Amino acid sequence: KDYQNCLINFKKALAIDNSNLYTLFGLVFANIENKDSSEAVKYLNTIKEIEPEVVEGIESLPKLEAKGYTWTTNNKDRLNKLFEEQK
Repeated sequence: KDYQNCLINFKKALAIDNSNLYTLFGLVFANIENKDSSEAVKYLNTIKEIEPEVVEGIESLPKLEAKGYTWTTNNKDRLNKLFEEQK
């Protein structure tokens, strides 16, 4: 799959609104798929700066879901793995 175009478009969107969590999560997932965990962590850390409760890890996801954010089970599993790697 071609995640390079995806990354380019998410970065363009981020240039318009650098605090958009949908865009930032998109960059996290696209970088995970692109096998670039250091970039995924970079964007996850940016998310943590905007939404400090994300520091709690996977436990923070229900709080974000209550705010209207959604993800697939597959992406939730990816986030969980990324959070675990940061411990």
